[in-house]
Amino acid sequence: MKPPSHEYARTVFRKPEPLLKGLDAGVHSLMGRVQRRASVAEQLRIDAEKIDALHKVLGELSDGALAKQLLDHRAVFRRGGRAAEQAVIPALAAIREAADRTMGLRPFVVQLMGALGLHRGQLIEMATGEGKTLTAGLAAVLAGWSHQPCHIITVNDYLVQRDTEWLTPLYHMSVCALVL
Repeated sequence: MKPPSHEYARTVFRKPEPLLKGLDAGVHSLMGRVQRRASVAEQLRIDAEKIDALHKVLGELSDGALAKQLLDHRAVFRRGGRAAEQAVIPALAAIREAADRTMGLRPFVVQLMGALGLHRGQLIEMATGEGKTLTAGLAAVLAGWSHQPCHIITVNDYLVQRDTEWLTPLYHMSVCALVL
């Protein structure tokens, strides 16, 4: 007599459908990419709007309280694990508030979507003038907290100098958590 688990395994086996070939396979692949892209973008938008909603709470904090919160988020990210995954949205909201206070630039929802996408390992495409510098700066802070290697590359020396000057106050407040 065979053990019950052996019989159970045999009853749930389903023969997979044959793989598509030729033009059908190409069309099926393209449709899958388009469908996945829409769902990824929608999830990024939902998460970015959650971050945007936290502005009211963080806007009331003093600079010292915000720096303390940034330091706490950084500690969670350095420990890693599930807690770090769950802390992405409130941490990015705090980084957004730090960007507003130190640089005078408040990231829009589309920039928050880009930073979340970069943090999640996705390739992000943004048009000219949509704020790639600020988006990359937000993602760089999260990468630094997570011990992930991060290089921000730009096309010429002028942009290197400009972006360094723009983002330095954000990096000092969020990475070092300096109390202003």
